[in-house]
Amino acid sequence: MDFELIKEEWTIVELEDGTILRMRPVLLFLRQGASKSRKKAPPRAMRVQLQFGVWAKTKGKPSRTPITLEHMQKNIVRTNLSFRFLRHGESTYQVEGQNFQLKAIPIQFDKTSLVDKDGEPTYLVQNDFLAGFEQESTGKS
Repeated sequence: MDFELIKEEWTIVELEDGTILRMRPVLLFLRQGASKSRKKAPPRAMRVQLQFGVWAKTKGKPSRTPITLEHMQKNIVRTNLSFRFLRHGESTYQVEGQNFQLKAIPIQFDKTSLVDKDGEPTYLVQNDFLAGFEQESTGKS
């Protein structure tokens, strides 16, 4: 299905170690489910890329080695860091005349001993997505 970007907002969290982490989902494609009324059918499949930005109070020596998921999993030093939301962001797209909304819902943050090419610490993030078409207002109270 074709779609147009309306907005892509950042969700911002502060981890217990003081690191600020920004994340936002970016919709790459959306495939419609089978239904007689296409506009009301939920999406059958979607592909989303989750973008991250990390700002930490303390940095390490920048790494020149690419960081793989397997390498991160082997180098976890703290699991399930507590966090608080500084801002809840939402991405919205126009799909066949309706607004399709997408939110990243962080579940768990695990800190690794690794740093990226900028010296920022790296985290494994478990998240879920909340997605769906915006409900139309009927105007009735």
